Amino acid sequence: MFNDEFAAIADLLDQQNVVAVVRYNGAIQWYLSDRDNWVLDWNKWWSAFAAAGHQVPALSAAVAQRSGIAVVNEESAEAFLNAKEVIPLDAGLLRQVLLEYFPNAQSWWEVSFLFPVAFVDFDARRFAGFYQDGPRLEQYVPDGWLGEFADFAHIYRASCKTSGTDENCLAAQAKRWGWAPISGMI
Repeated sequence: MFNDEFAAIADLLDQQNVVAVVRYNGAIQWYLSDRDNWVLDWNKWWSAFAAAGHQVPALSAAVAQRSGIAVVNEESAEAFLNAKEVIPLDAGLLRQVLLEYFPNAQSWWEVSFLFPVAFVDFDARRFAGFYQDGPRLEQYVPDGWLGEFADFAHIYRASCKTSGTDENCLAAQAKRWGWAPISGMI
């Protein structure tokens, strides 16, 4: 029923670690990481905490936990995506986990952790977050980026239709992988 890779990924899937979809150098890949790692600009995030009167630890100590990267943008993308804190996911494996959990779920909320909370497009310098709780990821994007809270499965579906048969769009990837929950939404 469970192979070793499946069990290892399933153990990492929880409320602290979240799934995100990334476009980098024209390719789409799914990743798993701590929710805070998807706050792309920690300088802005730390400043917001300090401005609100919160005690914040030294930014350098926190950044050390993210492979020394304070701002994740198109220039630091490769280092970030290769960091030990960011785990590439095979969409087929993610689908297998969903199929294992779904039959016993009493509500959508019980499997919501399997759905991506963000689409990070390093090529277009665009971030879209879509989630029910946690830090406002889209508010802390690098300078020159567009950050928005949006249902990216539907937004990027429209961009796929206008670009023709782009095999690297989110809709095409989801359909090719047979990942029913996403391909059914887009």
